[in-house]
Amino acid sequence: TNSLGCTSTITHQDTVIPPLAISDISSDNSMLKIFSYENKVMVDFSQYKSVQATIRIYNVIGQELSNETHNAPTTYVKAVPGAEIAYVIVSVKMSDGSIVSKKVLITN
Repeated sequence: TNSLGCTSTITHQDTVIPPLAISDISSDNSMLKIFSYENKVMVDFSQYKSVQATIRIYNVIGQELSNETHNAPTTYVKAVPGAEIAYVIVSVKMSDGSIVSKKVLITN
């Protein structure tokens, strides 16, 4: 309330989507390589003959930053603009239902 008796209320809602806690995978456990370079997330599918994957990128509180598909045995590259430095969680769901997730550091 201000000096004139006016009152204002602001409401902000954040939707938090799992996964919230991700243990990093060892690159020895998967043909899939997830890594970052500067402000880019990269997923290397070169070890696969064919690819049908959904790649989701989340910030550390679970907000989805990106949701894209990738259908080639190449390297997926996605720039993540924003913070100077931040961790993001990359989750890759393959067509067979398997999911590989990894936390990576983004620097701008």
